[in-house]
Amino acid sequence: MNKAIWGVLGVLIIIGFGVFLLNKNSQVAVPTVPAATEIPTTITSTDSAAPSTTESIVVTYFDSGFSPTSLTVKIRDTITFKNQSGKSMWVASSSHPTHTAYPEFDAKRGVTMGENYVFTFTKAGNWKYHNHLGPFDTGVIIVQ
Repeated sequence: MNKAIWGVLGVLIIIGFGVFLLNKNSQVAVPTVPAATEIPTTITSTDSAAPSTTESIVVTYFDSGFSPTSLTVKIRDTITFKNQSGKSMWVASSSHPTHTAYPEFDAKRGVTMGENYVFTFTKAGNWKYHNHLGPFDTGVIIVQ
């Protein structure tokens, strides 16, 4: 009887380990990305007569993360986040996964290699951001 109990326990442990490995190796689905080369900013100006005082700045996303990881800009500066990595990026304000620090600062989808996400900052502050699809890739935009 004792051997039967140990046998059943052994089988249950093996099955549990197999289920663990299957779940560990399952892939997380990445949202599909419609064909586009640029995701427009979520904030746009309709006043075309006003002189432009904005500066265009580029942050590049590589396989190793964002570069530069920190930069200082002025209010109304536009930043283009360029994806030059082999994976999708989803730029969003901190904190992960809720993006509540600056809700407008959110691409709202994955951006594939060669695509851009463009955002114009209209609020002063230190705005931490991350790649929602790889949340350890982070940066900060300091808006003065």
